[in-house]
Order: sequence, then C-alpha cells, then structure tokens
Amino acid sequence: MSHPFVMEFLKEQCQSRHLQVRAGEYARKIMEGSLTFSEYKMLLLVNYYFHNGLEQGIRAALPKAVAEKIHFEQRLKTYA
Repeated sequence: MSHPFVMEFLKEQCQSRHLQVRAGEYARKIMEGSLTFSEYKMLLLVNYYFHNGLEQGIRAALPKAVAEKIHFEQRLKTYA
C-alpha cells in the first residue's frame, strides 16, 4: 500500500463500523439535541482514545521520510 492511499484504505476498512456508530444512540441523541453533558464528555473521551491509539500505531509504522513528506505530525488530532 502506498502512502497517498492510506486514508482511503482506512475509510474503506472502517466503513461498516462507521455506519453502525452513525446509526447508534449517540448519533440519534446528537441529531435530536438530547445528548447530555455526561454523554458528550464520554463521546469525546472515546474518540480521543481511539484516535490517539490509531495515530500512535501509524507513527510507529510510518517511515520517517514519508511522515515528513506528508507532514504527519501536523495532521495529528491528539497531539500526543
């Protein structure tokens, strides 16, 4: 797999899970405007830990030259 296609590959691999989440309870509550502060906080934490783990795995596997070329560190969502 060549690096320009990483995001497309991840999108394809995660599509079914993404659709499940969108159809889930949090998505419904967000759309209805009924998500509580506690639920929102939990959603943010879950998303943070998911993205942090994913970014750490990519950082470990990505060759330094590729990371620099695609400005990987600047694309991080968690800045961990």
